[in-house]
Amino acid sequence: MKLAAAVLILLAQGGARGTDSLAGRVRQLVDSYVAAYFERHPDEATLAGVAGVRHDRWPDNSPNGIAHWWLRENAWLTALEATHAESLAGRPEWTAAGIMRDALEGSVGMRLCRFELWNVSHTNGGWIPTVTSLAAAQPVGTAAARPPLHRDRDRESTRGAAGRLHGAPGERADRADPARHPARDAARRIAAL
Repeated sequence: MKLAAAVLILLAQGGARGTDSLAGRVRQLVDSYVAAYFERHPDEATLAGVAGVRHDRWPDNSPNGIAHWWLRENAWLTALEATHAESLAGRPEWTAAGIMRDALEGSVGMRLCRFELWNVSHTNGGWIPTVTSLAAAQPVGTAAARPPLHRDRDRESTRGAAGRLHGAPGERADRADPARHPARDAARRIAAL
């Protein structure tokens, strides 16, 4: 995610520099990779605050989805190697191509690990911190459309439950109707045996 964001920033800064065909091809290749990366990883796009990306789904970690992504990565890596971007040394496109190469080669190298099958880490990158971070970052329209915070909802639920279980404030629980408290009534019957 950080690599893709770095590539976007680098290319945005280098927009005014030359528009020769090699730089244009590299820029187009990197742009297609970044767009596809966030399409494949919408959760990371949401966490990075990327605009214009769907924020309502998860990555497709089905066997077909993974195989399709691996084929695309292989194709990008082959196309990147064919550009010979090293002749752009010192330009933003050269740096972006290097970041893209590093991301793709790293991804290809990590395939054997099959992280999509067992990433249950409770810290960085596991599903628990990802889901909780997404809940905070998820764009949900206006403030009025957002659900209430858990503490507000839980406070109201607790107040309502206390009234139902213990009667009105000031009412003593031992004077409450036993029909309203079947567990206490059952406990009294058992104790009487």
